[in-house]
Amino acid sequence: MPIQFEGENHAILELAQSITEQQRNEMHQLADLYPHQVLNVSYDFDDGFLEEKGYLTHMIGFATTKENTFDDLEQLFIEESLWAIFPNQGPFPATLQETTAKIYSEWLP
Repeated sequence: MPIQFEGENHAILELAQSITEQQRNEMHQLADLYPHQVLNVSYDFDDGFLEEKGYLTHMIGFATTKENTFDDLEQLFIEESLWAIFPNQGPFPATLQETTAKIYSEWLP
């Protein structure tokens, strides 16, 4: 996905819209960890991402301890000490983008 700081990222929107009803049901069957809600996970950022350049990998799904047995879903394993959840509520995508900015300007430093 192209890195974009403000406004709707059409590539992420297209990804969300491509999730089928069957995939939604399968993801809900796997979901067994906090926050028990849909997660938008971005990782593997290109160099220059702080200048809004390059690409990132983005996944939409749920946290789980279960093994994925569904052929139409991908599963990403992340060690417990390598991820954090930053709950946020508000209008999308502005709230998510503001939260991401605070993560990089306040939490990470």
